[in-house]
Amino acid sequence: MPTARTRILGLAVLAACAPAAEDTGPVTLPPEDTSVFREDTGTFPFDTSDTGVTDEVPAHLLTIRHDGAWLLGGDRGDPTSVTGTLVVTEVLDGADETPACTETFALVGERTDADCTGCTATFRVLHTLVAGAGTCRSPERPADTEERTLGYDAGTVWWDWYDTGVWVPLWEVEPGDTSDEIVFAWETTMGVTVEDME
Repeated sequence: MPTARTRILGLAVLAACAPAAEDTGPVTLPPEDTSVFREDTGTFPFDTSDTGVTDEVPAHLLTIRHDGAWLLGGDRGDPTSVTGTLVVTEVLDGADETPACTETFALVGERTDADCTGCTATFRVLHTLVAGAGTCRSPERPADTEERTLGYDAGTVWWDWYDTGVWVPLWEVEPGDTSDEIVFAWETTMGVTVEDME
């Protein structure tokens, strides 16, 4: 005679084998209850008591200049190397007689296997700091012994930005005194606080 335990197991097996309930289609959500929703039709109050200047002018201006020159080595139409200098100067509030800092780099580079698109030539250039005064703070200036991939065309020196494959304009190019010389320069001015420069 089956025990109570056997009967319970039999019922469980039958329940598991029973056909699934018929699918009656997608379930619809109940209507949205908007009885507690209230639209705010008021206006946003403006604080008219603030009479301060809304366009803040920086307390100090920092002018950053890059000046330098390249001397191309090898065939003038297909150079294989480059040597030169780069001078970084930072001037606070127009005090050109007493710059906040200066850094002079010696540049030596060799031609890369491939040139940047539209470039006349591209070089892997070593920047060596040979002189400095003060503490320069401008962003993205070269560090001592840093190598950068630089290419040039008729009007611009281009930089492969931190070797990411993104080429950005770095310096404006002018012809030098000879056909194998390139003179370049760049300048910008930004707002700074005095604490940044101390």
